[in-house]
Amino acid sequence: MKTIATLGPVGTFSDIATFKYLGEVSGECEVKYFASIKLALNTIGKECDIAVLPIENFSEGFIPILLDALAKKDTHLYITYEVRIPVNFSFVSNSPSIGNINKIFSQFVANGQCSEFLTTLGNFNLITTQSNIQSLELLKLELSAAGAIVPAHAIKNGDFPLVIGNVNDFPDNETRFIAISSTRNKCNLDIYYECKTSLVIYGDKDYPGLLGDILVAFSTRGINISSLVSRPSMAKFGQYDFFVDVIGNESSPLLKEAISEVATICSVKSLGTYRIASDRK
Repeated sequence: MKTIATLGPVGTFSDIATFKYLGEVSGECEVKYFASIKLALNTIGKECDIAVLPIENFSEGFIPILLDALAKKDTHLYITYEVRIPVNFSFVSNSPSIGNINKIFSQFVANGQCSEFLTTLGNFNLITTQSNIQSLELLKLELSAAGAIVPAHAIKNGDFPLVIGNVNDFPDNETRFIAISSTRNKCNLDIYYECKTSLVIYGDKDYPGLLGDILVAFSTRGINISSLVSRPSMAKFGQYDFFVDVIGNESSPLLKEAISEVATICSVKSLGTYRIASDRK
């Protein structure tokens, strides 16, 4: 039986994404929970076969720590699948009066996704947590008037005297999760129009027009770039690497040509080809 690493504890959005992944790939696996992305990644190919981790949020964009881990040249990590899940937050409190609250527990990513609501609460002591479920558990232990930003699915009627729903900044908020393995998918040309290929393009041979030349290699072949993100290379100040998602299969002739052309001007690492996540929630 395979083992999957994800962010815990039970009840997190990562937990939900993991079981959605299992349902879609029809696999039976043991799930192990970890406190951070780095800890989960370190288990791949060792005590765990796969990690299911968040890579991109609807409003907050890409998660830098995961991009940086995937960019390392000496690591063999590949994206094999992606799922998207809706992310809906509620504000809860152990006090019926919002005016009495002087402490709020909120996970570090949730802070950004619910920033507009948090600014309406005035002055308070923000306690940043490692997970949304930890925020909930800490509130349950709190004796003074306090509140927490928590996943809507983690609470039920009667749990708290004050519940405010839908406090995320955007009603259609969702997060994209990826399955990461030490082995890549086998490319299948039959799914050419249903898949995505992720690449890391290194900027260690920078020159004026480098990014333009990279883009032309794809655009002249009619290949759609669905996302492009730059990250500091952490090798030299002012030097950046590019994370590029393109629509298509890396074994298709046109995409193979484009990658080969880019590889003549800078280093390229393929993170693999995988099925595009469904829009169905």
